Amino acid sequence: MDKYVQQLLDDMHTIMHRIEGYLDAKADLKPQLRFVEDDDQKVIPFPGNKKTTSCARAGGDFFTDSNNDVPKTQKREEHGIQFTEQEILKMPKKFQKLFRTSKVVAHVRFRKEKYYEIRVMINGESISASSKSLTRAKEKFIEKLYNPGAKKRSPTFKAFAEEWLENVIKPYVKEITYYDYSGLLKNHIFPALGEKKLPEIDSMTLQKFINEKGNNRTTEKCFTLLGTIFAYATPKYIPYSPMQYVKKPFYLPKDKKPLTKDEEFAFVKRLFETDNPYRYNFVVILYTGLRRSELKSATFDENFVTVSSAKQRFGRPEKLRSIPISPILRKFLPIGDMPFVRDDTLSAVFKEINDDLGMDHTLHDLRKTFNTRARTCGIPKMLVLHWMGHKPSKDDVNEAHYMQYPEEYQLEEIQKFNYDYPDIFPKIFPKI
Repeated sequence: MDKYVQQLLDDMHTIMHRIEGYLDAKADLKPQLRFVEDDDQKVIPFPGNKKTTSCARAGGDFFTDSNNDVPKTQKREEHGIQFTEQEILKMPKKFQKLFRTSKVVAHVRFRKEKYYEIRVMINGESISASSKSLTRAKEKFIEKLYNPGAKKRSPTFKAFAEEWLENVIKPYVKEITYYDYSGLLKNHIFPALGEKKLPEIDSMTLQKFINEKGNNRTTEKCFTLLGTIFAYATPKYIPYSPMQYVKKPFYLPKDKKPLTKDEEFAFVKRLFETDNPYRYNFVVILYTGLRRSELKSATFDENFVTVSSAKQRFGRPEKLRSIPISPILRKFLPIGDMPFVRDDTLSAVFKEINDDLGMDHTLHDLRKTFNTRARTCGIPKMLVLHWMGHKPSKDDVNEAHYMQYPEEYQLEEIQKFNYDYPDIFPKIFPKI
């Protein structure tokens, strides 16, 4: 059959189905139209036989959600059932056109005067769903379309999330990322959602969970993590992710600032006056702009500090970057052995010093301080970004793909990183 003719007949068939809903004639007086396609000999009936049409009548009215009361004389009869456009959009894409054009017809019957049963035969396989509510029966039927013929034994959220964490996340992320996800699940998400079955967790339940956690960084992380987990559970256990309807929490981080020069000098003075065991760790971060997690990989030579970038993805080749030693940092050389320290321990020690000095900063502000000092000393922006391990923006195509920074150029520019430094440690900073 010519494709144009077939499409025309499809359109006529759909229009006639719609017209049938507005006519006030008996169903058995309707003519019956059928045509046979060339490819697989499918037969498409025109409305008239209440056992084969998706728009058949029950007692003169359409059998839809708005008409759940079926006369007792007809409660054991089987009728076609309509799906709204919103319901069709929730179906798998491969079924949407079939239900729109009625090439596939679902039938409903009221069994034992207790519950509604919807069923259909697709490619020789029977798909059915039932419920006391017709609306719920349709929802369950749409869910069955994603996994026809399978008995759904949905795991609890905890069981699924743990399996996802071990098999999907752990082999492909850094250890610190894995433990971050694990901690969020164990301490925040599992207590509220862990024992619920996946299909039992709807958007409203998740929205209440997010609202109760409040607007903070932890809630923002939980929101992102839940979205990833539910997306992975689709469509095997749930037809769509309930997180798509959950409002994202509004979190505005505190606007932290770099240390002023007075705060910088007071901080360094406190480190060496108290012989803080981590004094050199802090000084290196302050005058190279390293991330705290990069400190453990730092190696020194006469002119450069070289580290392994903390932003390199797991499984990819190690990416090294070098920061030249500034005149300020050189005052502290040789720095001796920097003790190994956990990232959270270093942050805790900094907080103690910060509170003692009456400052309002975090350890990450030392990195901001380096960036600020380098820029105010006149060092080019792109070079500072290079030292800090930041990628240029997409607009800076030349810098991102073609620019190289020779060592001689870097050593020349780092000499600008110099400013009046108080002679607070004569023994450490001998006068020349």
